[in-house]
Amino acid sequence: MNGIDPDQLRTGLIHVDPTGKTRWVNRAAADLLDSRPEALTGKRLGDYCSPLDRLRQRAERIDGPLSVSEAHILPRGPVLDLFIRIEDDGCYFEM
Repeated sequence: MNGIDPDQLRTGLIHVDPTGKTRWVNRAAADLLDSRPEALTGKRLGDYCSPLDRLRQRAERIDGPLSVSEAHILPRGPVLDLFIRIEDDGCYFEM
């Protein structure tokens, strides 16, 4: 990330590869998902957050970026604004 430690950011970041497997997640995103980065890395996105996985699939269908306002990704979790970007190496979430 260009010399920036993603765990120092307050913005939640997740990278999911083209197969749906989580490659990395920063601490802010893990906190939003009520977990730890190491517990989510390597897992399929749909196994721990199916709403985010559905949004990933939607972004892949439109083959472009997707912004979602006031998303509910956990039953009792916060309401989030999301930005989803599709790249050759997978999908990037910013929340």
